[in-house]
Amino acid sequence: RLVNGIWQATGTLVAIKCIERAKYVLMVERHAGGLNEDPIKEVAVMQLIATRGGARHVLGLVGCFADDQTVYVALPFCPNGDLFAYVEERGGLPQPTAFAYFQQIIHGVEALHAKGIAHHDMSLENIMLDADWCAVIIDFGMAVKTTPAQRSFLAPPRNAGNYFAVPLRARRGWP
Repeated sequence: RLVNGIWQATGTLVAIKCIERAKYVLMVERHAGGLNEDPIKEVAVMQLIATRGGARHVLGLVGCFADDQTVYVALPFCPNGDLFAYVEERGGLPQPTAFAYFQQIIHGVEALHAKGIAHHDMSLENIMLDADWCAVIIDFGMAVKTTPAQRSFLAPPRNAGNYFAVPLRARRGWP
């Protein structure tokens, strides 16, 4: 139950995303089922993430409920806006701050890949800043289910020498 923006089950402030059923049906019809970004799929992806334990730098799902006209999705409230606005307001970020956010985003992406999810719409606008000013990946409307990654790309294997997460091979046309 939600009262004044507070999710009663946890006592936390939440954001509510409202998906109007009639508008959604019209959007699906207009795109002949071939939506690039699908808000109902987004909810399904967030439910999948939640059932697989969630992730620190990935937006969680607090709850979902509906009536005849609208689907209501309760999400953790991120009071500090998106990372794009934060960077734009400051005209850039000092290198240590940028590196810290980059690490958080990579941890979030790795967690998604480990759960078998590819985001497909990463941008600074799709990174929110939570109450602790930490990066949180949002917007799973274009995400796809994949085979979960079997290894970490953040730490090199033992005795790896020069380590690259993805081996690069020369391709025709590369200098």
